[in-house]
Amino acid sequence: MTTLNSITPLTSIARPLFGMSLAAVLLIMFNPLLNGLIKAVALMFKQRVAVPAKVAQYRLGDTVYLNRLARECDAYQPSLAAELRGLACMDCAND
Repeated sequence: MTTLNSITPLTSIARPLFGMSLAAVLLIMFNPLLNGLIKAVALMFKQRVAVPAKVAQYRLGDTVYLNRLARECDAYQPSLAAELRGLACMDCAND
């Protein structure tokens, strides 16, 4: 009887420790699968933007930036402002 009483406190510590270590090992082993599932669920709710749409957004941002630079340079360097506007128009025309 005394041996069972001395083992009981040890098992009460070892069981949760074993369970947590098993859960950690399973998480490490199945990490790629879990990441893929999380990404799949995220794509269901928030769909990705297509590549041409991203390119169009970047070009629009570049055009706005070039036009802003042209407005800033217009007072003291009109020829540079005209070239910047021309670059902005060429960037829009390539779409």
